Amino acid sequence: MEHRRFNNNKRRFGTTRYGPAKKFHHTNDTIRSSSIAEKDIYCTEYVSKLEGFQGVLKSRFSDFHVNEISADGEEAILTEVSIVPPCKFEDENVAPEDQKNELVRLIDADNVKRIEEIVDGIGEPSVKVDATNLSKEDRTAIHNCIKAVFGAAVVGSTVSEGDRKLIQITKYRKMEKKDRREKWKWPHEYTYFLLYKENIDTIQATLLLSQGLHCSPSVLTYAGTKDRRAKTTQWMCVRTREPVKIIQAARNAGCVTVGNFSFKPTALKLGQLQGNRFRIALRQVTASDETINSCMEEFRRKGFINYYGLQRFGNCASVPTYKIGIELLKGNWKEACNLILQPREDDHPYMVEMRTIWAKTYNPSEALKKLSPANKSVEALLLRRLASHGAKDYLAAIGYLPRNVRLLYLHAYQSLIWNRVASERIRKYGFQPVEGDLVYVDKHDTASIAQAEAMSGGEETDLNTLNALQAERNDDAEQNELKAEDGGGEMTEKSYFKNLVRPLTADDIASERYTMFDIVLPLPGHDITYPSNDCARWYEEAMAEDALSSEKMQQKSKSLSLAGAYRKLFVLPERLEWKIVRYVNATDTLILSDLEKCNNVPEPPFTEWAANESALRAVLLDFRLPTSTYATMALREILKTDTSSTNQRTLEKLGQAAPPANAEELNNEGDTSSAVLDAKDGPEFARSIRSNDGIRIIGVPLYRKEQYEYAPNRTDEFCVFWDFVWKPSEPEPVFTPSMVTKVAFMNSTSRRIPDSLYDAFPNTKTLVWRGGTLEELNIKNKLEYLYAENNQITTLTIDESGKNLKELHISGNPLKFIGSIVQNLLGLLVLDVSQTLAFDDNTIDLSVFAALLNLTELKLSNVGAYYIENDSQAVLPKLKELDLSANPFTPSNFDLEVFRTLPSLEVLNLRDALMTSLSVTDIRQDLPALKRFHIDGNSFRCDLQQLLLAHLKKNRIETVPQHRECKLGFENIDGLCCLSFIQNVPKTDAQSTTTIAPSEGAGSITTAATNEETRQEEEIITIMIFTIVVIRARPPKASKVLHSHLV
Repeated sequence: MEHRRFNNNKRRFGTTRYGPAKKFHHTNDTIRSSSIAEKDIYCTEYVSKLEGFQGVLKSRFSDFHVNEISADGEEAILTEVSIVPPCKFEDENVAPEDQKNELVRLIDADNVKRIEEIVDGIGEPSVKVDATNLSKEDRTAIHNCIKAVFGAAVVGSTVSEGDRKLIQITKYRKMEKKDRREKWKWPHEYTYFLLYKENIDTIQATLLLSQGLHCSPSVLTYAGTKDRRAKTTQWMCVRTREPVKIIQAARNAGCVTVGNFSFKPTALKLGQLQGNRFRIALRQVTASDETINSCMEEFRRKGFINYYGLQRFGNCASVPTYKIGIELLKGNWKEACNLILQPREDDHPYMVEMRTIWAKTYNPSEALKKLSPANKSVEALLLRRLASHGAKDYLAAIGYLPRNVRLLYLHAYQSLIWNRVASERIRKYGFQPVEGDLVYVDKHDTASIAQAEAMSGGEETDLNTLNALQAERNDDAEQNELKAEDGGGEMTEKSYFKNLVRPLTADDIASERYTMFDIVLPLPGHDITYPSNDCARWYEEAMAEDALSSEKMQQKSKSLSLAGAYRKLFVLPERLEWKIVRYVNATDTLILSDLEKCNNVPEPPFTEWAANESALRAVLLDFRLPTSTYATMALREILKTDTSSTNQRTLEKLGQAAPPANAEELNNEGDTSSAVLDAKDGPEFARSIRSNDGIRIIGVPLYRKEQYEYAPNRTDEFCVFWDFVWKPSEPEPVFTPSMVTKVAFMNSTSRRIPDSLYDAFPNTKTLVWRGGTLEELNIKNKLEYLYAENNQITTLTIDESGKNLKELHISGNPLKFIGSIVQNLLGLLVLDVSQTLAFDDNTIDLSVFAALLNLTELKLSNVGAYYIENDSQAVLPKLKELDLSANPFTPSNFDLEVFRTLPSLEVLNLRDALMTSLSVTDIRQDLPALKRFHIDGNSFRCDLQQLLLAHLKKNRIETVPQHRECKLGFENIDGLCCLSFIQNVPKTDAQSTTTIAPSEGAGSITTAATNEETRQEEEIITIMIFTIVVIRARPPKASKVLHSHLV
């Protein structure tokens, strides 16, 4: 779908065709999770009858580690992050003199002598060697010998003249097109490497790498997606990309690491894995060692029920995804659309407005006005289709959704039925095989079983895989039907997929050849075998409640048909190990990642921590699971608690406290109910006190006064708290009142800033809390400067005193909303929201900051923005510096005209924005006060960049040189890296003309040397931008016509 931001390349402000610009006043920026629970999706049974124990899952993302297991059984472990040395070929060992002799043999001595004359600057301008009768291998050998003998002094290429093929050799000249093709020095064309990532999902990591490699994300392939909130290692593959370039792309991305390079003849495909290894830490464990060991032994012996986890059913309790799937299978297109657009809890405010209007009016055009044009949500796609093709054409609107989205709804319903039947089967038949249960016919046919179970989906399954497999199944089923029709009667034999399984007989049960781990249950579909016991009836009854049946799952539209799949009922973990440890602080690292091991980070000091009387308990798990399983369901069996994120956060807030060894120990602790931090106890004082309700309060060193650099080149005396730990379930620490004005917290752990801190330090003007675990940021009192970068902040609240705040630095946080926040910070001078999720629709709208009339510096670096707009023409009269660096802006939708409402802007940063073109024709009209322009790290062609720099220099605008080495394919001109490509055109006596031929990612520029130099420069830049925008949107033939016209 084309996404336009401009009309005839001119920026439109104010009212647009999508409706008037709208400011959203968010009343609540707290992100709450859905209340959907396991019982709602029929996860009700357990294999073991033991009670389990309490523990917090994913308290930190570093508590969850995943290593992929390849199809060959190899575990993905990052052990080497250095560059792989190039593979040496035999011809590289040939002496230069021998290579010259070889060249003489291939093209004869006369031609070699003529090439030598070219190198010496004498003789003919080029040499052409007839290669018509030579094979491709011989032509390649000639090129390799020429490069080996003459190096970069000459440029060789293969050209055609009529029916003849010629090898043309010319002398290399600077600024002339050069053969940049490099010989592939590796044994195979596909580069395999390990991708290590932290707190980012596989798709996001792939996008970041592709940007660094200047390729489409689809070029990078992988076997399966991995969890976002975890540290994971997996294989990835890309065709003919040098390891050094991949490493550089990973370094530029910043959140991924690559290594362990290898080369293979075939590409890595989705689904080519056996499973995953999981290393998990469960924190705040309260049970005894005996209880833990008993639960783990039972888990090792009996495994767990292979339920579908909560992830399968969306994040909204009132509209789970399976309800939409039901309406799609019934052909109720209107009801399906209404469910997708139905109001729901915990939604974004602008989505709430949209849903409310739809519920009242059913007018897609009116509802669409509440969404940004950049919004790419499912709801936005539906509304746009309904608005443009008829408000009642619901079938077309559903068909307009990506197939993956439709599959998500359909598979959710299949998963719900599977969970329901699985629970009922266990309640009636228990855990042993019974007559009529299904098993695979050939348990050794691993390929067919893997395909069948891949279609059932799991925690790591990519929807693209399901999409492809589902399409293949539907095609097979259709072919089977056609064969039956050709035969003039019913199908004489079952489909291949139906024949994969068979029901157990009485003899099978008596032989005891099958165990609980052989039992499979089908996902309902039209091409599936059902058990020959009561389970079959339960499937039909469950579907009948929704007016559905197996036959109704085959529809005219293949994309809405469900053929079915098979899934193991019970799964046994492999290589299970566990360890009970103690730790002191919530931020203690309990499991070393692959990268930490590569960097020789020492193992956690569990022995030392165990000696601490206030130490908490944790269980470290290590096990392997096959594909199409959920690790959360395995942990559910161990813990016997709901694994939903809501429940886990509740457990963490409760702060499980270790019970005392005996009653005497508790009595000896006293009745102190709070920890008072007092300066008289000295800077190294720390106390650990048990309150009378049994909850530990872990004290920390008191603040010490020291010189602290709280910002670049800004140092002052601060009161610094070190290693502060406070859990919300514990009483707030009572600080001794003080009149200090500057406070900092280092290496501290807390989900929010204690209110008691504000009470004890009422005059605090500067507060620093960086790199911690803050999730809620509450701004109070007389704060003027707040630095809270690199926490986990999702909620920000401000009381009336927020008007005093002058600087707010919250970069590196997962904060999603800033609209309502900035409305209350009228005195703000500096705002830094870089590397946040504040612009999740990929659009920066300057209108959001309209209330900040005193703002002088705004940092919006690396927020994933493709577009920038200012729909309400918000004026920021005092803004002097704007940082938009590291955003992948779309050049054809980027116009400096959007900054005309920033009359005082002096510094504009567009560094590393992946720009290939930029219109600066009216820069003094757009940015009258601009003094400094950062444009380094982009992908301008050198000829275009030189024109750009000349225009900026003429307008007295400084460009800052970059202090880094240029990448391959780039040249350093005037201190800035640029893509080099230029081609000379013959000159006539009448005029001197230079034509820069079109190339990928750039347009055509035509200049003529005349006496009207100033006028021509403006025309050059205008033509440059016009052709860049227009040629990109036209096919090659149209581009050539346009180019000729401009010349």
